[in-house]
Amino acid sequence: MLKNKPVILDLRYKGCLDPKYSKLFNKTANENRKIFTKLIERLSRGNEYNLDWWASGPASRNIYTSPLFHYCCSLVFIEKLIESGESFNEIQTDSKALSNILEVELHDRDDISVVCTSNSFLRLKNIIYAVYYIISTPIYFLSNHIAALFTKGLSKPIPNNPLTLIDTFVVQLNYNDRYYPGLWDALTELEKKTVYFVPTLLQQKLISINTYKFLRKSDVNYLLKEDYLCIHDYWYAWKYWIRVLKIKVKKTSLSGYDIAPLVREELIRFDGYFSAFLAILNYSFVKRLKVNGIELRLVIDWFENQVIDKGLNAGLNKYYPNLKNKGYQGFVISKHHLCLYPTDLEQKLGLIPDEILVIGQGLINQVKEFCPNNNNVYVSVAPAFRFKSVWDKRQQYPGKSKFTVLISLSIVLDETKRIMNVLSELLEKNEIDGIRFRLKIHPATPTNKIMKLLSNKLYHRLKIVEGDFNYFLEEANLVITSGSSTLSLNAIVKGVPAIIVTGTNGLIHNPVPPIVNNKMWKLCFNAEEVFQAINYYQYKGFDSDVENIEIGKTIRSQFFESVTRKGVLKLLDIEEYNEIQAN
Repeated sequence: MLKNKPVILDLRYKGCLDPKYSKLFNKTANENRKIFTKLIERLSRGNEYNLDWWASGPASRNIYTSPLFHYCCSLVFIEKLIESGESFNEIQTDSKALSNILEVELHDRDDISVVCTSNSFLRLKNIIYAVYYIISTPIYFLSNHIAALFTKGLSKPIPNNPLTLIDTFVVQLNYNDRYYPGLWDALTELEKKTVYFVPTLLQQKLISINTYKFLRKSDVNYLLKEDYLCIHDYWYAWKYWIRVLKIKVKKTSLSGYDIAPLVREELIRFDGYFSAFLAILNYSFVKRLKVNGIELRLVIDWFENQVIDKGLNAGLNKYYPNLKNKGYQGFVISKHHLCLYPTDLEQKLGLIPDEILVIGQGLINQVKEFCPNNNNVYVSVAPAFRFKSVWDKRQQYPGKSKFTVLISLSIVLDETKRIMNVLSELLEKNEIDGIRFRLKIHPATPTNKIMKLLSNKLYHRLKIVEGDFNYFLEEANLVITSGSSTLSLNAIVKGVPAIIVTGTNGLIHNPVPPIVNNKMWKLCFNAEEVFQAINYYQYKGFDSDVENIEIGKTIRSQFFESVTRKGVLKLLDIEEYNEIQAN
């Protein structure tokens, strides 16, 4: 007699849940968003004015860097399964703290075993990684400081007038503005004189002298943090790892479970040490601006409400209390990215900007999900700079005789691995003819990392393309991307259907708003579902490009504000008559 196959719940942070359970887990996560946010506010009591706490993973509510939300949802999820009579035999987790909680809770359930995959070897490995982060992070930032110092002679003089600073990121030397394209060109030469971009370097080599040379020689104005930070600031940021160990975490209940051990476990792992280091440097940078007598008129923060944003805004609210600062959310992303939505406590403590700007009318209401009655959180609309091309007329509509699938990878490496695995399995199990596959790698991801993920069959079927996503979108009949990427919505606006490959760790990431026609997109968990979706769009999907385009126009008007000079001036609070500034 055959025994039933044991049912295993893989509740590791980046585990692999069966799609059936993944959908139930996702439902649990949606139901506990607000509860979790209130939980963080309770955890923060006693540490409200401690920047180290707000720079830590648990306080961040960032589900991409902190596992706390996942583990909390796991507790509620298991409780619901047991209450509903669902049968399962084993729970797997990579958290020793969560394992301990579950073993106590399930001590009388002999039919359910709890397996912690974090053994002594892995815990030793985590300690080694923690030491590595503590050593390598300051080396990285100090090497940038040295590179900036060597190129300081190329810097342009800073005007005496109050400055407008715009927070941005540089991901490669051949820098194309991916964050505010069209903003600089909308300004007159007079207006440009006091507008400065403040870049954070990402994915750069240790000594980035060429990058700093490029920035200093650019026609665009850049104000470099490294020109103002001093050695003491790096030293203070480095000592974060010592101070965070002293943070007191009090007993805090979620559905009757004390989750304080989960918080303590995360604090000592130092997975978010790089981000915490940068958050503290951002705070110190604002302090140095004040010490150096730099007058500011306005600051635009690229606002994801991550720990680095909290560091910047905390500094601005302390050292420039009368300054207006705006947080620009130039993207549309999965609602599971909880930190995007500010809380009453974050507003009260000055950790968020004075005004939050979204890129479409359809996004306004969701921003205040966790602070609906807070009249001090202002939300308005600004130009959708990264998506200005959605307003350009599409130049070509490729026929299905040369059906082209554009695979666009996100910056999240785990999602990239997931897509590569799904596509490899897809090609191994199915004969797919008459389709061209194009692979667009995220500019912040080294190509060699992606090449290691390609199977032999996948390598020979893909053509890697470089350049502007929108250029290759013109050639595409279909886009495949991940749940954290906004490009699926970008494609739909252009009339190109999208397949969104979601993860299997329980949280289903989908950036497409629920009002968008679901004939234009498919959410897929595995290779078989992707195969069926490709067949649908290749043979049975919309035959009318006109219908696709009309759907796209409706979405565009709701979610993507066009880039105009008027919109740029409103964003920057610049008067139309430049004579006022000149005087």
